Amino acid sequence: MQPRPVSREIALRLLYPVVALVVSFFLLYPLLVPPGIPFQGDETYYIPWTIATVQRYNLQTWASGRGPSTDMLTIVPTLTLTGLRFLVGQEFAVKGYLLFMAWLSGIIPYISTKALLTHWRLTRGKLHLELAASVGGLVYLLFFSNQAIVAGSNNFVWNYAFFPILVSSLIIFLDSGKTGQLLVFGISSILASPQPFWPFLVGIVGLSYIVFELVQNRHLSKLVSLAKNSSFAVGVALVFNAFWIIPISAGYLFSAGSNFQLYTTSRLISPADLDFLSFWNLTDVLLLGEGAHYFFWYHPQNYGLLSIVIPLLASAAIIAYRRTPQVTFLGATLLLGAFITSGSNEPFGFLYFPLASGLPYGAGAILRNPTKFVPIVTFSYGLLLGLSIVPASHKIESVTRIVVTRLRGRLSGSAGLHTLDSKIGTLRVLLARRFGPRLDGGRLVNPLIVLGLVLLVLTPIANGTILDLQGYTWQRYYPTAIPPRYDTLNNWLIGQPGDYKVMWVPTGGPFDWKPYDVSAFPDLYSAKPSVPFANIYPSPLNSTNQIGRMLSFLGVEYVIYHNDSIAYPGVPFLQELLAQKDLRIVQSYNDTFKPLDSSQKPFPTSTSGVEFSNAPFQTSTSSLVRGRVSNLTMQYTVPQNLVNQGFHGQFWDGFGILIQGFPSGSVDVASRIFFATVASQTLTGDTTGSALFNGIGVPGNYPESTIDLYANFYDGSYRQLTPLFLVARLSLSPDRMTNQYLVFKNNDFGGSVFTQNPGAGQNETVTGLLAGNTTVLSSSAASVTNVDQVGNAEFDVTVYATAPFVLVLAEPYDRLWSAYLSSGQLGSVPIYQLSNGFVISQTGTLTIRLYYGLQGYFTIGGWLSMGGLAGALVVSILLSRRRRARLVQSSKTVSLVQVPVSADVVVPVESSGD
Repeated sequence: MQPRPVSREIALRLLYPVVALVVSFFLLYPLLVPPGIPFQGDETYYIPWTIATVQRYNLQTWASGRGPSTDMLTIVPTLTLTGLRFLVGQEFAVKGYLLFMAWLSGIIPYISTKALLTHWRLTRGKLHLELAASVGGLVYLLFFSNQAIVAGSNNFVWNYAFFPILVSSLIIFLDSGKTGQLLVFGISSILASPQPFWPFLVGIVGLSYIVFELVQNRHLSKLVSLAKNSSFAVGVALVFNAFWIIPISAGYLFSAGSNFQLYTTSRLISPADLDFLSFWNLTDVLLLGEGAHYFFWYHPQNYGLLSIVIPLLASAAIIAYRRTPQVTFLGATLLLGAFITSGSNEPFGFLYFPLASGLPYGAGAILRNPTKFVPIVTFSYGLLLGLSIVPASHKIESVTRIVVTRLRGRLSGSAGLHTLDSKIGTLRVLLARRFGPRLDGGRLVNPLIVLGLVLLVLTPIANGTILDLQGYTWQRYYPTAIPPRYDTLNNWLIGQPGDYKVMWVPTGGPFDWKPYDVSAFPDLYSAKPSVPFANIYPSPLNSTNQIGRMLSFLGVEYVIYHNDSIAYPGVPFLQELLAQKDLRIVQSYNDTFKPLDSSQKPFPTSTSGVEFSNAPFQTSTSSLVRGRVSNLTMQYTVPQNLVNQGFHGQFWDGFGILIQGFPSGSVDVASRIFFATVASQTLTGDTTGSALFNGIGVPGNYPESTIDLYANFYDGSYRQLTPLFLVARLSLSPDRMTNQYLVFKNNDFGGSVFTQNPGAGQNETVTGLLAGNTTVLSSSAASVTNVDQVGNAEFDVTVYATAPFVLVLAEPYDRLWSAYLSSGQLGSVPIYQLSNGFVISQTGTLTIRLYYGLQGYFTIGGWLSMGGLAGALVVSILLSRRRRARLVQSSKTVSLVQVPVSADVVVPVESSGD
């Protein structure tokens, strides 16, 4: 009979991990089961996850054709996906990764909660500890802003998921000084690095805990202990994360280009932007929800009256444990996190902007989105709600017993009720005899109350998350297959000789095969390094016929046009490319397909603010032609309620009609196809007439057979005066579509590294390059005989020169590029504000090394991180062995001494029975 408790304990420990896995699977079911790869927006899961990808993106501080890179931050998720792809292939690797990250975002807070509650001794036993940790873990997992659930496990999920264990290990280490906890803290900080926001979160909680401990214990020894342990924690975090801290810090200090110029406080922080990005007010945060707002998509309000249970139960935990200072600390941390997460909203929002704008470099810019602080709120809530269940259930049970007892006393005079009460008592005795004492008395009531409280807490949280899943995640991340034509194009590029870059025109979705935004496609899918087409679009592509000159200084040999993107309706990309004198078509493909039949899609009748009957608008137009700009005439009748407000007669700036075209079955502004206001009006009465709308256009490759037309009256600030009314479902023609793919070769391409005559392009702009008679021909005095690209950040170049020349590296200009010759080091100068140039006066056969400075800092940081991690592991093992040796030594000092028994000593006999 002995093994039974052990099996129960194992089952108890496995219960929550299994529940978390099942919950994660069902929440992500629409992304995991259908064939294809789930991706959308910036989550580029379509990239081939191979070792080559790690080398190309994560081990380089320079992205070819783009500029400085901070992709070393994402090395952990990239290695995870690469390992999974090796085991199960690309599609199942991505789906397994999504499921694993969702599960991890529930398991880590569960483990961290158990560790903290055990350390603080706040639970009454194993069952109480499991209950509190499970509730805390589910709160964290089900929260609507858990990026692992609602946002395809973007990089922020690593920050969100590992924050609890960072906090718990730090607090335990500050209290105990245990090296194991310090090691857990250091390793967790590495795993949280894909979104390096964790230092702000951990810093706030860590400093708060130090202040709290010093208030509780003002002895000098406590101050010394906290100072020593916190210094160790900071040191370990710095050393373990040196692989990204050193190169990124160097990038800011030495003014590298690209993001290092963008992520500055002055460029990204303003009161207006901060007000816009402070999505959640204090009420939203405390109810673990958000009010309705628009940001990339329309966010509905996802909390209701039932959500008030969340702060009430958290308050109950603080009251129940009011004599326990650690619970008071959790309550204070929750409030602090709530105030910070609410950003510029009242009551303390006026402090947020001065703080964010006063921080240097990228620190202030990172703070421009206050919602990033929400893990502090969620984890604090999880701990408090987990602790609240048991005392709240006992209180409810106690009150219930008192009420039942009083009711029995008042109704005891009734013979019928007395008989009923007697029968219920007899039934309870029979049940107790049949099923054992567990059903007797309060033990039957208590589990039911506990279950009810748990459901009361989790239901509003889960409901908010499901609303966001329905409105955003399940639609946008629905699994998709990349059209095989892109693999054909990549194979063609691989077959071309030499080192070159490619430009895809245009870049970004939505596409006719993926009707939601895919921001980096096909650039990141390209087999060859790509240059963003934003370098030439809209200008100077629309104002020159010699764009090849500029492309040469960007290192671009091939331009690929594809018309499957529906993000740029009406933009004449193809005509502009065909007009270039230095581009010629060398390959072409055509793919014909039939649009999706959307004529039977149901209307979104449950959407608030939209009416599907009794519309005051009618139109005789029943169809539109794809790719053609049309006019549309619509008859209208001004509703009586608007007439009563003074709106009738001639339209003006403060009164008009807005029409909008949406995909059939949707009114999502993010996917709106077109909108237009009245171009001219014909009155047939004071409240009736017809309105003409110009510029109505549906992209030529819109992938469905119909669209829905909606209209409403509006005032001068575009505020809706009426609901949005469905006017008609319009069919689209023709019923066959063709996607065209054209490859242009740049005749001016001179190589990834080439030479120019001295003075060429220096102190000049792109305008001078395109306006003059400049050609991208090598200098007559020097020629490049060999280029060996060691990596994105290093080139070994051999040049034969008979006179001074300028060596041009066709990469975006950055002052941290250097050229190393036998005579010394040369800095980079901008060539036409596009490329890096090195003015060289030596002659003869020259071996030149081109190197990007941040790569050296990344190498130093990487070795420091690996050395620090290895050293910490060795020290931890040695300390563990020393402790074990001490335990063994102390056990050896204990010896057994035989005590003789005298005749007058009575030795008790051990009882063997009752």
